[in-house]
Amino acid sequence: MSRLSRCRSDCQLGAKAVQNIRASLQAFEMLYGDFAGGNHLALTATFCFASVCYAKPFVNAKNDNGGVVRYPTAPLKRAEGFLSEIHTHLLKIRNTLVAHDGFAYIEPRIIMYNLNVPPSGTKIPISITPTNKCISYPSELSDVEKLKGHVAATSTAIEKKLEEDLGRLRKIAIAYPDEAEEARKFERKLDRFGVPVEGYRLNVPEYSGEPWLNVPEPDFSSVHNGFRYQRMDVRRDFFGPETIDLPNGEQVVITPNAVRG
Repeated sequence: MSRLSRCRSDCQLGAKAVQNIRASLQAFEMLYGDFAGGNHLALTATFCFASVCYAKPFVNAKNDNGGVVRYPTAPLKRAEGFLSEIHTHLLKIRNTLVAHDGFAYIEPRIIMYNLNVPPSGTKIPISITPTNKCISYPSELSDVEKLKGHVAATSTAIEKKLEEDLGRLRKIAIAYPDEAEEARKFERKLDRFGVPVEGYRLNVPEYSGEPWLNVPEPDFSSVHNGFRYQRMDVRRDFFGPETIDLPNGEQVVITPNAVRG
């Protein structure tokens, strides 16, 4: 795998992580705000959604090459407000009680009420009751606040790393133009423009509406009319001021208003 491919993979992983952790934070904020007078079912659904979204980046997932990837936690552990015990706790809750219903953590129990038949003492069940418990949401508002604070710190750290990774992707694309050309099948580049020696006023188009960005969605037409999806764009502009040394020895100076070659 080339340097650019590895970095692109980091950026893709970061984009998914940013969207999911933001959604988790929004849900925890909603849970915190509605805690006192909220509907039990709504509070439960909000907590389950928050837990699942938080865990998504940290659970093994397949990438476009069939490999297994997940977001690294090492960079997050150095972030202010990130609590390793809360991180582990949320993943455990998701894996055992939210996304799955583990027998080892909450065992369903069955009680039988028997009729004893004399003189043999044979027992005939005349009433049987199975019972089970499912997780709902934290019992105390202070616990919700603690979870919310941790998720907020995680969100900040992941967004910061994605910004750094995008900058690294740009540097690799400049330093290794051959790798950037080979990556064309994975990316879409908008129209290029030449920059005259005397300078050029930057006029970057609004490209968030680019049709190529709308990735095809899974087809569920055999079952129903599909689902609604939420799209997130993380745009980082590089308008300078900056001096770039090109591999061929040329130097380019970028200022907020112009590029001079």
